[in-house]
Amino acid sequence: MIEGFEMRHSPEYDAYLKGWRLVNPSLFNLLSCLRSYAVRWWTAEAPEHEQYEPGMDRVPEPLCYANVVSSELRREAHSPFGEMVAERRHVVAIDLDIPAYLVPSTTEGHSHLYIDVPGGIEHGAYMDLLGALARCGVIEQGYAEVSQKRGHTDLRPPWIKKEQVAVAAPPVQQPVADFEGINDTLAGDVF
Repeated sequence: MIEGFEMRHSPEYDAYLKGWRLVNPSLFNLLSCLRSYAVRWWTAEAPEHEQYEPGMDRVPEPLCYANVVSSELRREAHSPFGEMVAERRHVVAIDLDIPAYLVPSTTEGHSHLYIDVPGGIEHGAYMDLLGALARCGVIEQGYAEVSQKRGHTDLRPPWIKKEQVAVAAPPVQQPVADFEGINDTLAGDVF
């Protein structure tokens, strides 16, 4: 920036920054690595005389003027992990239409994500999703493989810390197919 020159921003950007105590600097670091645009019109608002072509509805703009940010990493920028982006790459940036909860993990910079899909995800599809997330590097390959063998994913509740020593439960002689009657299976242990 030129000394004595204040860069102008959109009013929306400035209003968001006024709540700086709520702004995570890591989010801005990530957003600055993504391609950002000013959308001229949303699809439903496109003028009839304009023939739609991908990209003609948006103009590349710096983040401070943008009204949309894509999932695509800017090729001229370094990724949040410091390496130069040489090919077309994306972060996971999805508009969820269902409730979701992101809970910080006890491991710094890690999180647990709960997505409340109405009616749940079919078992085979969920196992496929775990495989796809592992292939994309969103979750660890080992976590995906163990969860697929187990038949479900496990997360510690937010109030349980990794450092705590768990009390060993008595070994279960038979796998429990569901949680109905689990107290009888474990000889009266209380959960």
